[in-house]
Amino acid sequence: IQFVPRVEIGQTIFNSVKIPKENVLGDKGQGYKNLFSGLVAERCAIIGSSLGIAWLTAITALIYTNIRTQFNRPIYDFQGVSFPITQLITELMAATELGFTSATEYDKTIERQHFKEKKYIKYNASFSSGAKFLASNLAHKISYETQQLCGGIAFTDNLRIDKALEVAKVQEIIGGARNIQLYLVSRAIKDMISFL
Repeated sequence: IQFVPRVEIGQTIFNSVKIPKENVLGDKGQGYKNLFSGLVAERCAIIGSSLGIAWLTAITALIYTNIRTQFNRPIYDFQGVSFPITQLITELMAATELGFTSATEYDKTIERQHFKEKKYIKYNASFSSGAKFLASNLAHKISYETQQLCGGIAFTDNLRIDKALEVAKVQEIIGGARNIQLYLVSRAIKDMISFL
């Protein structure tokens, strides 16, 4: 897919490499843990990107359906067009709030130096996973639905909804595919049930 931003993935192997102590980042033997400590921040970035894609396509559809006319009135005036857009935007408003809350909770954890405490790590991981699942899934859904509502022009460079849809598909996979996110959230729910 030519227009989807890609990350080149490969394997780097170092043999007999010595790193001076002053160039070592983090504590010895903690590389794996340090790597995974960045997942919540990565998910917050993916949430933001997914929300951006979703808002782009929703607003594009809103503008286009108010410009395009049939039977001497904008197609947005027809319930078959306005109701789906309204529903998508309502869902997007809720997802946006959840995305902001997820990022805020992560920021609070970093500011208070709680990032080494297991309960905060699990809380942030599950919260960001739920928000990432919702935002990336919604970006895909909104891009697809607005493509349908706008018709053939949505496949052209005029609206760029087709390109947004392709990027939205990638957003659902990077940072952990949907089922990984659901697994992390389900573990948190199970933990909550144990408190009842």
